Amino acid sequence: MKGLPRGTAAGASLTEEEKARIEWLYLTPNKPAAASVIENIKQYGIELNPSAVYRYVKRIPKAIKDLYRNGKKYFHDKNEACLERDYTLLKSMDAVCGDYMTGDILCRAGAKPARAKLCAFTDMRSRVIAGWSLQLTANSVGVARALRMRVREYGTPKAVYADNGKEFKNCRLCGGTWKAAYTKTGPKTPGLEAGILHECGIAVHFTAPYCGQSKPVERFRRTFHEKFDKFCPSYAGSNTSGRPEETREYRSAISRMKDGDIVKIPAFKDLEKSIAGFMYWYNTGHHHSGSGMGGKTPMEVMKENAAPRREIPAGYGRYVFTERGIKTVQRDGVNLDGIWYYNPKFIAITGQKVQVRRSIGSIDTVSIFSLPDVVYLYDAEGNLLKETGAAAEDIRRVKKPRREAAAIKPEYNKKKAGSGRRGFKTPAELLAERAGMPPVIEDAREAAGGEPLAAIKRRLRLPAGPD
Repeated sequence: MKGLPRGTAAGASLTEEEKARIEWLYLTPNKPAAASVIENIKQYGIELNPSAVYRYVKRIPKAIKDLYRNGKKYFHDKNEACLERDYTLLKSMDAVCGDYMTGDILCRAGAKPARAKLCAFTDMRSRVIAGWSLQLTANSVGVARALRMRVREYGTPKAVYADNGKEFKNCRLCGGTWKAAYTKTGPKTPGLEAGILHECGIAVHFTAPYCGQSKPVERFRRTFHEKFDKFCPSYAGSNTSGRPEETREYRSAISRMKDGDIVKIPAFKDLEKSIAGFMYWYNTGHHHSGSGMGGKTPMEVMKENAAPRREIPAGYGRYVFTERGIKTVQRDGVNLDGIWYYNPKFIAITGQKVQVRRSIGSIDTVSIFSLPDVVYLYDAEGNLLKETGAAAEDIRRVKKPRREAAAIKPEYNKKKAGSGRRGFKTPAELLAERAGMPPVIEDAREAAGGEPLAAIKRRLRLPAGPD
């Protein structure tokens, strides 16, 4: 092990080869005990005094042990110097930090136990939990819901410090800007899709991967775990060593649906209400001891140095905090996540591509935007043409949009056939004129100077049928 300092008090009686063998056996990710090192070193023909080995192992620097026995991340978190952020230089509500955390309590999701996932946005300066969302799975919809709560309650931040997980690095939230960082074209590449943050005028910064120091929300995670999770009856622990014995009973009780035991696990909605109460206490009653807080509550610090509130235009949030996709208009409308949305005006744009946006939390209607300029056209109703089983009611329900669609006829500058045909010549006639050819005659008799066939028919009063 190169660079390992050699102590004088410990290991003075050991040779360099013996020290190297001890280090090679002890400094491994499998974390063997010193007693195992003493036993295994004998296979190299080395007999050592156990006390000398113990003293030498104890004097190996902690940083070396952390690096070789616990890994690079553990070494980085525990030993490497990090830049301490001066939170007093920030204004409240200027920047927020978002992260997902898995709760250590069980909840009922239907007939199955689950660990709900909490997404929270923490104000960088005041530590106020400005927006949060509880989900059964960590996804971008939960992030959008938490951010929407932040915008509604406290306005739009200037910047968001986001985690590197796919829940944050996606087109719905960040558009194509997060992909531009990994390409040579740069963020001004044409065709990059705009996400929710871009449309709200919020800059996004991705924190260093696997670096908890760069995310202040990590401090809230510990507080939430100690002051909320551990006091819930269905606390399941963060790992097997901290898991109560009752946890296994909870899971088996749900699988057998025993009414006497299942009530121990709160339903998802009840857990959501409990977390809402904890968030209110944390913002208004928790005296924070972090940097720049001075033992005050997050809400007190926010009121002392809050930046001017930034708002988005009224009604704009309806079109920003949405699920979206590019769809082709078909005869039955547009399909988003298995639901068909229809508007009679679709008859004028059938076959064209449009952008479909559906508000988060509602599946009744979608908003239709033109492409490529992304201009709002109209809304479309979900399952308007879906059969319900009541034939008479279905027919009445569909008649109105059919009549509206039939009345929508594209306007074309089309002349009547008579006036449009007057003066029209075929390509063959135009070619004959340019070549100086004589006009086409009706019959060979006329070319020979004889009486035309049509004149003969009129003179003989023959029916005007085909010749």
